[in-house]
This record gives sequence, C-alpha cells and structure tokens, in this order.
Amino acid sequence: MRNRNLTKRQDYTLQECITFILNEIETQDQAWTDFMISLTVEQIVEPVDGSWSALDTLIHTVSWIENAVRIAHLLADPSLPIPVQEWAQLVISTSTSTTSTPK
Repeated sequence: MRNRNLTKRQDYTLQECITFILNEIETQDQAWTDFMISLTVEQIVEPVDGSWSALDTLIHTVSWIENAVRIAHLLADPSLPIPVQEWAQLVISTSTSTTSTPK
C-alpha cells in the first residue's frame, strides 16, 4: 500500500502536493509497464468479456495521466483563480478514490 499521508494533512505545501501527484504518476506508470510487458500481443488487443482490451484501458489511463499532469501545472500557476489548497484537495481526493493498479 502506498503512503497516502498527504491526503490526511491540511498543512501540505504546494510543492508537496505536486510531488505527490508526480510520484503517483510514476508509480502507476511502472505498474502499467510491468503489467503490459507480462502480456502476449493477443492478450493486449483482445477485449475482455466483449469490453475493453488491455490496450484500450491503457490508452484511457494515459489520458487521465495527461489530465493529472495538466492539473499539476495549473497548481503551480500562481495566477490560479481559485485557492491552491482547494485544487490540491480536489486532485488528491479524486486520485485516491479512482486509482487502481492492474493485477
């Protein structure tokens, strides 16, 4: 289990929040890389139960990662129109409730 202490604190700094987000992205990237390497080409492209394939899921996940990076850049912008702490809490809450690692 990854350290989620940042989600329980109210006194985190902007740098801590951005570092948390970037570390989360790096951790998930490694998990996906390890998972995809373990699959055959057929397993990667074959839909599961007539639904998404591993490749479809990876593409979807990468889109969300790009969104997280965009949000991290917004957090670093001092001209952000809403308080950084509100953005940070929203981003951290979203990432902890929707993040899952492929098995």
